[in-house]
Amino acid sequence: DTYKELEDYVKEKGEFKIDKNAYRADLKSAAAKSGQEYTGSHGLRWNFAQDRFNGLQEKGNLTYEQALKQISEEMGHHRADITEHYLRKCLKMIIFIYINVVIPLKIVCVIN
Repeated sequence: DTYKELEDYVKEKGEFKIDKNAYRADLKSAAAKSGQEYTGSHGLRWNFAQDRFNGLQEKGNLTYEQALKQISEEMGHHRADITEHYLRKCLKMIIFIYINVVIPLKIVCVIN
Protein backbone atom coordinates (compact mmCIF):
# COMPACT_ATOMS: atom_id res chain seq x y z
CA ASP A 1 0.00 0.00 0.00
CA THR A 2 1.53 3.31 -1.12
CA TYR A 3 0.10 5.27 1.80
CA LYS A 4 1.64 2.86 4.31
CA GLU A 5 5.03 3.07 2.59
CA LEU A 6 4.90 6.88 2.68
CA GLU A 7 3.80 6.87 6.32
CA ASP A 8 6.70 4.55 7.26
CA TYR A 9 9.15 6.73 5.32
CA VAL A 10 8.04 9.88 7.16
CA LYS A 11 8.26 8.10 10.52
CA GLU A 12 11.81 7.00 9.74
CA LYS A 13 13.13 10.17 8.05
CA GLY A 14 10.97 12.78 9.74
CA GLU A 15 9.80 14.36 6.48
CA PHE A 16 9.12 13.75 2.81
CA LYS A 17 10.34 16.26 0.26
CA ILE A 18 9.80 16.32 -3.49
CA ASP A 19 12.11 18.10 -5.88
CA LYS A 20 9.59 20.19 -7.84
CA ASN A 21 11.84 20.51 -10.88
CA ALA A 22 12.46 16.76 -11.07
CA TYR A 23 8.73 16.10 -10.59
CA ARG A 24 7.85 18.53 -13.40
CA ALA A 25 10.50 17.00 -15.68
CA ASP A 26 9.13 13.50 -15.00
CA LEU A 27 5.60 14.65 -15.82
CA LYS A 28 6.74 16.27 -19.05
CA SER A 29 8.63 13.13 -20.02
CA ALA A 30 5.65 10.88 -19.26
CA ALA A 31 3.34 13.15 -21.26
CA ALA A 32 5.69 13.09 -24.24
CA LYS A 33 6.06 9.29 -24.09
CA SER A 34 2.28 8.82 -23.99
CA GLY A 35 1.62 11.33 -26.79
CA GLN A 36 -0.14 13.81 -24.51
CA GLU A 37 0.34 17.52 -24.16
CA TYR A 38 1.93 18.52 -20.85
CA THR A 39 -0.38 20.89 -19.01
CA GLY A 40 0.92 20.51 -15.47
CA SER A 41 -0.01 18.07 -12.77
CA HIS A 42 -3.54 19.36 -12.26
CA GLY A 43 -4.37 18.06 -15.72
CA LEU A 44 -3.97 14.57 -14.25
CA ARG A 45 -6.99 15.26 -12.04
CA TRP A 46 -9.03 16.38 -15.09
CA ASN A 47 -8.03 13.23 -16.95
CA PHE A 48 -8.81 10.99 -13.97
CA ALA A 49 -12.26 12.51 -13.42
CA GLN A 50 -13.20 12.25 -17.09
CA ASP A 51 -11.83 8.72 -17.60
CA ARG A 52 -13.33 7.45 -14.35
CA PHE A 53 -16.73 8.97 -15.14
CA ASN A 54 -16.75 7.44 -18.61
CA GLY A 55 -15.79 4.07 -17.16
CA LEU A 56 -18.53 4.17 -14.55
CA GLN A 57 -21.11 5.23 -17.11
CA GLU A 58 -20.08 2.44 -19.51
CA LYS A 59 -20.65 -0.15 -16.77
CA GLY A 60 -24.15 1.29 -16.34
CA ASN A 61 -24.60 0.27 -12.72
CA LEU A 62 -24.53 3.84 -11.33
CA THR A 63 -26.75 6.81 -12.06
CA TYR A 64 -25.17 10.06 -13.23
CA GLU A 65 -25.43 11.50 -9.70
CA GLN A 66 -24.02 8.35 -8.06
CA ALA A 67 -21.03 8.37 -10.42
CA LEU A 68 -20.35 12.05 -9.66
CA LYS A 69 -20.53 11.39 -5.93
CA GLN A 70 -18.23 8.36 -6.12
CA ILE A 71 -15.59 10.21 -8.16
CA SER A 72 -15.85 13.20 -5.86
CA GLU A 73 -15.09 10.97 -2.86
CA GLU A 74 -12.20 9.32 -4.71
CA MET A 75 -10.71 12.73 -5.48
CA GLY A 76 -11.12 13.92 -1.90
CA HIS A 77 -13.68 16.62 -2.65
CA HIS A 78 -16.80 15.11 -1.08
CA ARG A 79 -18.98 17.35 -3.31
CA ALA A 80 -20.39 16.11 -6.61
CA ASP A 81 -20.58 19.64 -8.05
CA ILE A 82 -16.79 19.84 -8.01
CA THR A 83 -16.62 16.68 -10.12
CA GLU A 84 -18.98 18.30 -12.62
CA HIS A 85 -16.50 21.16 -12.86
CA TYR A 86 -13.86 18.68 -14.05
CA LEU A 87 -16.28 17.14 -16.54
CA ARG A 88 -17.41 20.48 -18.04
CA LYS A 89 -14.05 21.01 -19.73
CA CYS A 90 -14.59 17.77 -21.63
CA LEU A 91 -18.17 18.72 -22.52
CA LYS A 92 -17.08 22.14 -23.77
CA MET A 93 -14.52 20.47 -26.03
CA ILE A 94 -17.13 18.06 -27.42
CA ILE A 95 -19.50 20.97 -28.16
CA PHE A 96 -16.69 22.93 -29.80
CA ILE A 97 -15.78 19.99 -32.04
CA TYR A 98 -19.41 19.39 -32.96
CA ILE A 99 -20.01 23.02 -33.89
CA ASN A 100 -16.71 23.55 -35.69
CA VAL A 101 -16.13 20.16 -37.30
CA VAL A 102 -19.22 17.97 -37.47
CA ILE A 103 -21.75 20.59 -38.59
CA PRO A 104 -19.46 22.02 -41.31
CA LEU A 105 -18.81 18.47 -42.58
CA LYS A 106 -22.56 17.82 -42.78
CA ILE A 107 -23.05 21.02 -44.72
CA VAL A 108 -20.30 20.11 -47.17
CA CYS A 109 -21.81 16.62 -47.66
CA VAL A 110 -25.29 18.04 -48.31
CA ILE A 111 -23.98 20.64 -50.78
CA ASN A 112 -21.88 18.12 -52.67
